[in-house]
Amino acid sequence: MISLVRQGCQSMIIETDDPVRFEKEVLRAFDYANSDFKTAFDTSDVTSIIVMLTRRIKANNSSKEMERIYSVGSDAASFLCFLLNLENEGVFRSVRLSPKVILLRLMGDVDRAIDRIESHFGAARGSFETLLDEKGAGTLIAFTEKSLQKSISISDMHPVSLFTESSSPSILGHLGIHSLEYLNLCLHNRDWNELDIKIYDSYGNFELHYRRLLFIVEALETGLILGESWGRDAASVFQSVGIYRVRLFTFLPPLEIKKILTGLEYLENGKRIVDMDLYAQKNKIRWTELRTPEVKEKAELGKMYHGLLLDRLSEKQAARFASLNAQAK
Repeated sequence: MISLVRQGCQSMIIETDDPVRFEKEVLRAFDYANSDFKTAFDTSDVTSIIVMLTRRIKANNSSKEMERIYSVGSDAASFLCFLLNLENEGVFRSVRLSPKVILLRLMGDVDRAIDRIESHFGAARGSFETLLDEKGAGTLIAFTEKSLQKSISISDMHPVSLFTESSSPSILGHLGIHSLEYLNLCLHNRDWNELDIKIYDSYGNFELHYRRLLFIVEALETGLILGESWGRDAASVFQSVGIYRVRLFTFLPPLEIKKILTGLEYLENGKRIVDMDLYAQKNKIRWTELRTPEVKEKAELGKMYHGLLLDRLSEKQAARFASLNAQAK
């Protein structure tokens, strides 16, 4: 399943005369890490918040001016409730919430979608960090080409983000309905590719290799599997062999899918464990199209693309993929 929109973490600025006391009195009740803003954001998600301490809240509080920055293991509502119970303790004076962050995954001519969304919401544009410093209540929409199943760092984002005073639930609802429309706009409304994948395996481990394929399609969010079926293919004039056929609906060009399949054909040690052919409109996409001046042999290409698949997986995903690969003969 392709995930195109999700919430990011939220940050808050807290005014306090004694950051050391705040850390002892408040943060001891939570799991937290002391860091700079970029590190805190890159390691946070919707289950955590970024808490920034300053001695004076101003109209524009740059994260670079903060005395302390923490990644705290709590949602914003729970943390604010905790603060309210300490309101008379003199630990802090005031709190300002930063905009809620929503991440939208797009590919291609991303500026086309940014222009459309900016016009629709009457949004203000700027860099992610600048808008976060300057804006208060509202929603900040950031754009990335990376998979939303993994943590998104500031360096993964498009240089332009958008701020709107509209509430985050309304933005999430709108983007949830129109995210594919925006993606197609970035791709200049070109047709998605419907591809046929044929799995051949002399050991008959079709189910395993289908699960390996499905795992990578979902982990890398490369498309949607529309159907699957058993079939037979001619190995020679007098012989046919059993195959498993998978139909893939994807926004990626066929050659990119061929790279993925070539990586799936081989293990990390260079051993070939399966044959996966790719067809686009009945035209076979051949492995020779992947050759480079440096890498020309199929086994070398397979080992290289297997390594590139691993590089794109999270630590947890890589462990799951290794478990599946260990079952292959």
